[in-house]
Amino acid sequence: MVLQQENVKYPHIHRNTDGTKHEHDGKYDHTGGPHGYGDPESDHVSIHDLTLIRNRQYDLAYYEKCKQEATEFFLCDKKEKGKRLFWKCKAPLARMNDCLAKWMQDDFFFDEVKKQYLFERSYYRRTGEPHPDVLQRTHMEKLRKERKAGFGAL
Repeated sequence: MVLQQENVKYPHIHRNTDGTKHEHDGKYDHTGGPHGYGDPESDHVSIHDLTLIRNRQYDLAYYEKCKQEATEFFLCDKKEKGKRLFWKCKAPLARMNDCLAKWMQDDFFFDEVKKQYLFERSYYRRTGEPHPDVLQRTHMEKLRKERKAGFGAL
């Protein structure tokens, strides 16, 4: 169930997707559970969680679903060495952006990423240890930082 923030002034009051109000004291996400990290069975998704899910969705789209288009664009950029990038690499950039837009707007893909996120969060809350798949995500985040630093290898 995705909660929508009703009022920025009162962040503890949310409106559920069915229209009913939902209140919490602001602490319930991080208390309870066997290790004090929260209820492992909770499917509550906060605004912070949505940001994490969207970032993961982008990373998966970029590094897995659109890898060919991104590689094509960055090879073009490398060949042009930043000169006339807009004119020479316009087509590969458009293909990469179209691919990313397609996957970022895909509701089924979002639901799959959200399900995986909730599974890993539940595992962490149950055991107190990160799920083994988190190591792969950490590697993807490292690649993302390299890409931001300057058109690194995919």
